[in-house]
Amino acid sequence: YSHHLTLGWTFSYLFFFHKFTSFKYPQTTVFTKAVQLLLILKMVSVADEVQEFIQVKKQEVTSCPRSPEIGVIPQMPGLVEILCYSYCYVGLMTGLFYRYRTYHDWLNQPDPSVIPTWKPLRYRLIMIPVFATSFLAVSHFFPPNYVESDAFYERGLCFRLFYAMLYSFVFRLRNYVTWTAWTMFISAYWHGLCPGYHLSFLTIPFCLVAEEAMESGVLRHLSLSGRVFGDWIHWFLKMMAYDYLCVGFHLRTFEGTIRYWRSVYYCVHVGAVGFFVVGKVLGSQRNRGSLKGKGGTPENRQRQE
Repeated sequence: YSHHLTLGWTFSYLFFFHKFTSFKYPQTTVFTKAVQLLLILKMVSVADEVQEFIQVKKQEVTSCPRSPEIGVIPQMPGLVEILCYSYCYVGLMTGLFYRYRTYHDWLNQPDPSVIPTWKPLRYRLIMIPVFATSFLAVSHFFPPNYVESDAFYERGLCFRLFYAMLYSFVFRLRNYVTWTAWTMFISAYWHGLCPGYHLSFLTIPFCLVAEEAMESGVLRHLSLSGRVFGDWIHWFLKMMAYDYLCVGFHLRTFEGTIRYWRSVYYCVHVGAVGFFVVGKVLGSQRNRGSLKGKGGTPENRQRQE
């Protein structure tokens, strides 16, 4: 239960420093909140990896020896290893979150000299002026605050959808969002109890369910050329959903977020429901068709025998 205890303790710690400021503690800065977020992600992740390691070791005792599990840490980390991983400059002051197994592999590379370093660095340095110029230009000509004005909602539907795309473009240049259910929930908790954050975050798992239904019911059964076309449509719809949800991060309030979503007819929510139903229906039809091709259901095959 180490991962559950770690989760409870870290969230209690985060709640205390976010909500209780009457104990003569100084106000938490934005930089401190960012460090807290990364440390909490790392602590919960380490606890989960340790739990996974313990389960694998138990299975090895009760079953035949197998090759090492992919992605599982090779050994239990000690206090020193956990502290070094937690406060490593890479991933705390720069970069994004990564798991302990990634940190371990980084320090134990068999041949680090073959890993390219200067070429990716040069590419990023070259792209910095491009990203900075794009960010300033789009922010100037299409200010995000315009979404909060009444004049914005007097414009047409296509313009409102287009503006969400521009806003999400600015959002991508400022932030890199990890699209997993776990990090989404922690991020919403860390950002605060703003309804707009949670409305957006809680919509994402619903979209992922619809995406999985379409993948299993439609996309994986397409031909090669059909799959290429389907992947392009999939990418476009995913970016559209991202644009749609980014508005909640900017508006933050329940009323503002719902007002915008209502103005575009809840297109992502409605689309997710439609894709989920279509994916499930087509998937069940394909399953029934495959059973008939194999002689019917198992009960029918037994009767025939």
